[in-house]
Amino acid sequence: MPAAVSLILPLVVVGVALFLYYRYSLFNNSLINVAMGFFLGGSLGNLVDRLFFGYVTDFIDIHWGRFQWPTFNLADMAILLGTLLFIVFIFRLRLRKTPKHG
Repeated sequence: MPAAVSLILPLVVVGVALFLYYRYSLFNNSLINVAMGFFLGGSLGNLVDRLFFGYVTDFIDIHWGRFQWPTFNLADMAILLGTLLFIVFIFRLRLRKTPKHG
């Protein structure tokens, strides 16, 4: 797949998803808004690096004894945090809708 397509296709998909999100107000919750902010901010940060420099610079390198975590950057951390917050939101939503037995 050409590089331009691999950058533009996800951007179009996210753009359509955001349009639908705001158009239909599927979630009116501050947790989901913060999660989306982190996710989109990190994604756009990596996209800007890739468009202007042709690559993303990963500079955080964590070692613990012989263990080495894959190198990452702040944008990757924001994407991960947004994803984790979204998962928390989904579990909270699911728990709220689960009928109580007893």
